[in-house]
Amino acid sequence: MSKPDRARIGDAGEYMAAAELTLRGWTVDMARRGARGVDLYAQHPSDGRVCAVQVKTRTGKDFTFDAGFLELVDPDADTWVILATFQPPEPWRFTILPRNHAGAAVIAFNAYYDSQGKVWGRKLLGPQEFVGYDDAWELMDASARRAPWRMPAWVEDELRARGHKEVLAAVKRRVGR
Repeated sequence: MSKPDRARIGDAGEYMAAAELTLRGWTVDMARRGARGVDLYAQHPSDGRVCAVQVKTRTGKDFTFDAGFLELVDPDADTWVILATFQPPEPWRFTILPRNHAGAAVIAFNAYYDSQGKVWGRKLLGPQEFVGYDDAWELMDASARRAPWRMPAWVEDELRARGHKEVLAAVKRRVGR
């Protein structure tokens, strides 16, 4: 059997994420091909709210993020990212986080590169940047806006140092909200 191409691996990641959500009671529909930033629509089993989900699949070391992650989505949007890892013979692994938390990491890393006078071409981040969200399916039981911030300290430090406090304001959960 030949090695599957990147598109097929990406498709498989979407189907595996959809299957995992389905097994957890969610109703899942695949988005139309070419839908910008959305691969799945998932309806919560108890409250009926619908979430948009983007799936990023990796077989190697890092996840690739497109330039769209340099902008946050509406903070009230219930938008999620599922990072799917496919490294046979290991079973699939998933990392679940709000879209804007992933965006904050991309913005922070890009700001760091800018401050060094470097260009960050392909937006690559490793799984170690998202370890606080590993197998965190329970986060989706509430809206993305209510999800706790679990990013590594460097993300917040870099956003503050580079003057991106508005990003933190858009993503960090506030007590009592």
